[in-house]
Amino acid sequence: MSYAPSSSPHPPTPAISDVLRGLPQMYWRVLTHPAPATFVVESQWASWRVIWIQLATWGILSGVLGFFARLMQPIPTIGFDHGVLRVGSQVTYPVNPATALGNIFWVPLGFLFVMGIIYLLAHALGGQGSYMVQVYVSLLFAVPLGLAGTVLGVVPFTGLVTFALSIYGIVLQVQAVMGVHRLNGGAASLAIFLPIVLLIVLAVLLALTIAGFVLFILGLTR
Repeated sequence: MSYAPSSSPHPPTPAISDVLRGLPQMYWRVLTHPAPATFVVESQWASWRVIWIQLATWGILSGVLGFFARLMQPIPTIGFDHGVLRVGSQVTYPVNPATALGNIFWVPLGFLFVMGIIYLLAHALGGQGSYMVQVYVSLLFAVPLGLAGTVLGVVPFTGLVTFALSIYGIVLQVQAVMGVHRLNGGAASLAIFLPIVLLIVLAVLLALTIAGFVLFILGLTR
């Protein structure tokens, strides 16, 4: 099944201020209407200027929110009070500002790297879309879900919600690749899950290699 672009092959180019003002509505549409056709419609507003603004905003907010969220995250403390074991918490957390500063750069760079792998695999499977459009439509759900995950990551008892958001993000990514690259569900899923499978295989091979090396060294020392 293919997904045709909008009926107007050359829609009028809107002012960047208009696109930025409309981003919250675009976020809401793709989050509440997960379908390839939704991403095809939104792709007509794709531009590198809007992409860079979103990436910069995402990186800065991720770093700032992550920094303050970790400051407010309580650390469980265990100690003895008059011979009685007590469990409590204190609202202090060792936070390195360099970590938050790193997120400002690593979040956008990591996202662009992952998008590059998906783009190459999608084209290898017959995809027709551009890298720029793929990045643009993927940001429409990655930004709100990513920021939500940053905040929820330090809220107690929200692990299941964070996991559900991650799964939903994968579902939306499949729909986005289907719409942008005119691929069916199977090919789009393969383009997204193949890197995950390869990373798992590489991690297992690396762990086995390290374990074998350690056992070899221990054998020599006996």
